[in-house]
Amino acid sequence: MTTRPKTAAPLGVKTITWPTEEPVTIDECRAHLEFPYYADSEIDPVDDAAILDKLADAREYCEDFTGLYIARRVVEVALDSYPSGAIVLPFAPVVELVSFEAAGEAVDTDLYTLDDYSKPPRLIPVTTWGSVTTATNTIKIRCRVGYADDTDGPPLPRAIRAAILLMLGHLWANREASTEKAMETLPVGVDALLRPKRIRLGMA
Repeated sequence: MTTRPKTAAPLGVKTITWPTEEPVTIDECRAHLEFPYYADSEIDPVDDAAILDKLADAREYCEDFTGLYIARRVVEVALDSYPSGAIVLPFAPVVELVSFEAAGEAVDTDLYTLDDYSKPPRLIPVTTWGSVTTATNTIKIRCRVGYADDTDGPPLPRAIRAAILLMLGHLWANREASTEKAMETLPVGVDALLRPKRIRLGMA
């Protein structure tokens, strides 16, 4: 007799659509870096491109530290079989459950609930999960995740915004160095701002 684990660690996460915009605006970045305000026609696109490049580096550091998906995107997780209990999703915040399939068939929405109060969020069966033949990536769950300052999902927490801008300022000031070199000394306060927000266990 095969006993299912109470929870299953997903085998991997795949990004389906990559972020197309950052949750921190270029105006906020210019203000933080103390750039003078220009009329739209006079803004230097070269400077803005360089700022946005460092902004992505800063945001990715915050994502790696917290285990959160900060910029909006669609991701998919795959499992080989059902657990006996909840499926713990390795990403947050979840804006929308896009699809949930087992062996190529959609799982009836009446059979489970999404617990997005938990950190990380979970899919909980109403009774038990159905039967599915164990196979590589036979269960696929696709979600839209991330923060945005709109009504479609959670807004970016102020502490994370502050940490991103602190990291941006540090990377911008050290832009002549490689990103790896600039990361060797982080600005005071970044980790302190992020630590209460992290959902990834076992991190320093």
